[in-house]
Amino acid sequence: MLPPTQSSTWKTSSTSILSSSVELQKEIDKLQQMKSKAETQKFQLYDDYTKGIVQRDIMVSERTTLTERIGEIEIELHELESKIQLEQCINKAGEEETMELLSKMETFDLDLIRQVVKCITMYDDGNIQFEWNVDDFLQVK
Repeated sequence: MLPPTQSSTWKTSSTSILSSSVELQKEIDKLQQMKSKAETQKFQLYDDYTKGIVQRDIMVSERTTLTERIGEIEIELHELESKIQLEQCINKAGEEETMELLSKMETFDLDLIRQVVKCITMYDDGNIQFEWNVDDFLQVK
């Protein structure tokens, strides 16, 4: 435990804030190519089965694996597309709207939180202080 006069502080660096939309779009393109390749492999596997090149149990097993991988890729794509949309909204929306968008996040996303939170200080008495990268419109003046 920290002495009463000290506190723990977590800060974000400006370089670790959410990747640019361009970088996210590159990742989305890469995932879409991977998904397309997996779908092609899935069709090729079925084609090989119909030609008698691959046995049914092997085809079913590999097809199940490919289907699961496609599902994982689709989830990653959805998350990245959501990040891009949120980043665009943050850039366009007012600060109050930004905080509202973040409050509706369904999953914990450290990159998105780092975009809004500059510093979190935790004191020994249990108090927590947030320093925002945006104006704290909730603060009582």
